[in-house]
Amino acid sequence: MLRIYTRKGDDGTTLLRDGRRVRKNSPEIEAEGALDELNSAIGLARSLLADRKLDAMLADIQNDLFHLDATAPVEKLERWIDEMQAKLPPLKQFILPVGPLHFARAVCRRAERVCATKKTVVPYLNRLGDLLFVLARRAGRGKETKVSPRPARC
Repeated sequence: MLRIYTRKGDDGTTLLRDGRRVRKNSPEIEAEGALDELNSAIGLARSLLADRKLDAMLADIQNDLFHLDATAPVEKLERWIDEMQAKLPPLKQFILPVGPLHFARAVCRRAERVCATKKTVVPYLNRLGDLLFVLARRAGRGKETKVSPRPARC
């Protein structure tokens, strides 16, 4: 069995897929880390949801996240958004985020900001954030709480 540790990163560097060694705090590694966190947040959501259709969609998205340097399937996400949103009541005001899909959405938006220079990745992450919001609404139906208006200040 191979060991999980190699000690090669003990100097603060890591190996990229293209064979280059870079500092662990480089923008490339920050972007990879943000995508890894997003993938893990989606995995957490999958472990907590019982809906098989959502689970299959989220598993497909997790696979996409491993291959984001290829042409990202943005159209698939848009189709899912339209399908899910058609089944939800119109949103007339902001809602408070509740549940693991809202957490995954927030992680996705951060990953989108970190990956902003990767032009092929940003459209996918942008649509994915939208999809996660719609899926969170679907999963949280009946639990949505509208944001209360702020009282007037003196």
